[in-house]
Amino acid sequence: MIGAGILWALDARTCPLHEVARVAHWMAGESAGQCGPCRFGLPSLADDLDVIAGKHAQMSDVHRLNARLPLVQMRGGCKHPDGTARFIGTAMHVFQAEVAHHLRGHCCATTSGTALPIAGMRPSPVGLPGKDFK
Repeated sequence: MIGAGILWALDARTCPLHEVARVAHWMAGESAGQCGPCRFGLPSLADDLDVIAGKHAQMSDVHRLNARLPLVQMRGGCKHPDGTARFIGTAMHVFQAEVAHHLRGHCCATTSGTALPIAGMRPSPVGLPGKDFK
């Protein structure tokens, strides 16, 4: 995975979508929560990724995520939501074969562990479910 000048190789037993969702939640928690894209958009994107990374994802979940990405970009008080949305969009493109696999109810992961060393995640600044952000 590449982002913020970091390259991290995932082994074949690790689901990249689960790791992307973990990073998205971390990024949502790292927000100052001062603008709409950070306060509502990033937690919503992270929630969408959780659904897609699960085994019950539907194409409507992917469409919802893709519709939300441009609502976050270029609308924040800083570039934090832009970078996070670009990271998520790039991951969805790079891992599109894995997304298709998840849409069929399968996952490539053979382990339930995590690969990326993400420091203690803070909860997002709002407690609203992601389905509310349109």
